[in-house]
Amino acid sequence: MVKRIWFVSHYAMPPAYEMREKTLKHAYYLQKKGYEVTIVSASTIHNTNVNLMRNTSTQYRMQKYDGIPFIHIKCCDYHDRGTVWRILNLLQFAVKFRLIGQKFPLPDVIIAEANCINYSPIYYFCRDNKIPFYVDVRDLWPESIVEYLGFSKNNPVIRYLYHREKKMYMRSDGIIFSMAGGKQYIKEKGWDTAVPPSKIHHINNGVDLKAFEYNKDHFQIQDSDLTDAHTFKVIYCGSIRLVNGLGTLVDTAAELKRMNRGNIKILVYGDGDERASLEQRCKREKLDNIIFKGFVEKKYIPFIISCGDLNFIQVKQTAIMRFGSSLNKLFEYLASGKPVLSDLQVRYDIIKRYGAGTTMTTQAPADIANEMIRYAEMDPKEYETICQNARRAAKAYDYKRLTDKLIAIITPKKEGCTK
Repeated sequence: MVKRIWFVSHYAMPPAYEMREKTLKHAYYLQKKGYEVTIVSASTIHNTNVNLMRNTSTQYRMQKYDGIPFIHIKCCDYHDRGTVWRILNLLQFAVKFRLIGQKFPLPDVIIAEANCINYSPIYYFCRDNKIPFYVDVRDLWPESIVEYLGFSKNNPVIRYLYHREKKMYMRSDGIIFSMAGGKQYIKEKGWDTAVPPSKIHHINNGVDLKAFEYNKDHFQIQDSDLTDAHTFKVIYCGSIRLVNGLGTLVDTAAELKRMNRGNIKILVYGDGDERASLEQRCKREKLDNIIFKGFVEKKYIPFIISCGDLNFIQVKQTAIMRFGSSLNKLFEYLASGKPVLSDLQVRYDIIKRYGAGTTMTTQAPADIANEMIRYAEMDPKEYETICQNARRAAKAYDYKRLTDKLIAIITPKKEGCTK
């Protein structure tokens, strides 16, 4: 019987830092159901220069956050140090885990957010201790490297990484894809004989509706742009990096100004290495209908997006989206009960499925601007129907419900690894 569960997740972070909440929320709701849960993570905090154990001589540290036990494994810094240090950090975490894991009462199952680079030591730990090994796939590696960085699939290093990825799936007791097209991905690669569909599962990212409502009511900010009843507010929350392609949103603001649509205002909450240049461009072009608000703590996001009239998703279009997408912000947007406008075309489109907004078939700024205008002028009854659809979609992706799905996946499996 499965009672003790370890999430082995290199990038898992304490709640104060975490933006991707999937592991934390699963752990929380598993605890509520009586499971003993531990999260094992690296001491480094991704996309920051924070290392929780930089000045300590010990190799691991146990700590609880909001009642959830963590084991932090000391790893080298890699932020702003290049790819080699990042790979070393990944390998260091996995190798140390294999040794440090033996110091604790063994779990009944391990759910590893691993990848083709660092999965092996985690797998061997499971095999040696007869612990079922589940792989939690948040990003497709090396497929993402090919799509986003332009590497050839025939590159010898990429081919080797694909080989390791296939081996990881073969060795696992189950694969849990965040994106809905996991089975399609395996089939496209020609791996469906070696990796049978029966071991492939799907659990999307989601939203904790109880926490969302609490934060909306208890963590609010004073912002006259949010409370301006005379403007139609389009909200973007998230990173401002090259991959997000927010230049398109600035282009859209320029189109709206050209159309003399001063009643529509775009509010951007977030930060990233593209923010400064985009702000400078807006200043040069005298675009006063798009405002960059900067970074806000995650606890304020529910209030912010609930104050808007239309929530916007902007991501650079790539072929990898044919396997589906699992953007964290989408589920918060849905929970706000406001329509979602996305210019990202994906298969298995949740927005389309629930009628919770619009997915554009183009990323042309003029077309996006016209769609924003359509929402600003929409019949109130039609608008409210879309709002209700968004709330209905959010309920389907409540982490409380998604955790039940996780339990159903890991419970029937027999103990032990036979591969």
